[in-house]
Amino acid sequence: MAFHTTEELNFLLPGKIIESVKCYNVNNDLLIFNPKGQAVIDGGVEIQLNDLTLSIGWSPELELFDFTANPISTLLKKLDFYQIDTKQLEIGSDLVGLKIISCSTKWNWYQDLNDDFEPIGNKHYILNSLS
Repeated sequence: MAFHTTEELNFLLPGKIIESVKCYNVNNDLLIFNPKGQAVIDGGVEIQLNDLTLSIGWSPELELFDFTANPISTLLKKLDFYQIDTKQLEIGSDLVGLKIISCSTKWNWYQDLNDDFEPIGNKHYILNSLS
């Protein structure tokens, strides 16, 4: 399930409790600047709520990051990925147990181009920020 509007998220998320936040990487290189909040990961993040899993991760098909209400494996598919040890990277650990009251989003978009670099088809919207 992909999300296309802020309204969809505002319908699903309020009242949910964050049960876990897991980070995933694809490459062996992992840059951690601050274990509590700054790292460069190239797999994605999976957030487990009461009865919902949200994942933001790399989509090889789209060749960009995507957002879905499915486990991270749905996005990473056949990529060889691994979960980053939470002792090594604690990002999101302070969110566990908190209840989501509301959310705000920022969206971006892209459009496919033909050989003459003219836009074709519909715009594809991408979640840029969720807070």
